[in-house]
Amino acid sequence: MNTVSIKISEVQVFEVERKLLDTGFKYKKDPNPYLKWKLVGYDVTALLYTSGKLVVQGNGDVQAVLDMISGKEKVSLSPFIPHIGADEVGKGDFFGPLVVCACYIPQEGYEEVIKAGVGDSKKFRDDAIVRMYDVIKKSVIYTVKVIQPREYNFEYIKFKNIAKLLANEHALNIKALISKLGDMDIDYKYAVIDQFSTNKGRLEEYMSGIEFKQMHHAESQDLTVAAASVIARRYFVEQMDRLSQQYAFVFPKGATNVIEQGKQFVSKYGIAELENVAKTSFRTTLMIV
Repeated sequence: MNTVSIKISEVQVFEVERKLLDTGFKYKKDPNPYLKWKLVGYDVTALLYTSGKLVVQGNGDVQAVLDMISGKEKVSLSPFIPHIGADEVGKGDFFGPLVVCACYIPQEGYEEVIKAGVGDSKKFRDDAIVRMYDVIKKSVIYTVKVIQPREYNFEYIKFKNIAKLLANEHALNIKALISKLGDMDIDYKYAVIDQFSTNKGRLEEYMSGIEFKQMHHAESQDLTVAAASVIARRYFVEQMDRLSQQYAFVFPKGATNVIEQGKQFVSKYGIAELENVAKTSFRTTLMIV
């Protein structure tokens, strides 16, 4: 068993506790009167003592937990440059919508977004995303487009290519944000988009007149893209909850473990209704119907 002890300040206590909870750690009772809290997850135990000593131990990846606590996994930050960041959520999910978000962080909101611990939304649980969104929503300016499954299916027939569909939706949404910023007399330098296609010309076709950059894993490198990722995920979670309530049905995320649920849905509501809840262009559809 690996054991590491570090001293943390009172200011760091809340941040460390929040990070552990956001990544899936759970509270565990302990009778030790000198313990402030005990959190357990991933075969690792974190113990915070009243003295301010934090002990991280276990048979799991203790170093990864320490890296997360110390912020080594944070989005890399660069000097403030006013720009737009764009990302999408739902592209790989069979059920639910595709959500695209374009985001701008004013200089006065930059620190608040950093403090919120914003990063690649795929690394956070849904409840953490909701809390993060609630913290940053007043510090950023953004536009969101929710492409519901039926609209997505229609668009896919039109474009016959997910990269073209994404390029079109991102371009329209970014232009909507540019218009919004213009009305507020706010200038920006360029847009950064998470790279979803190796063909830059494909995006240039739709982004006419807009200076932009594409980055691999941009949500882990650019704070504005990371914020867009969090906002898009928040809307996706909200829409998935709405679908579940509407159909009294649990829709799994992703595209691998959905076949059985898909068959159950079709059995209950019929094949035609699948168009309203799923991206039927996925090959998964053939295994369901």
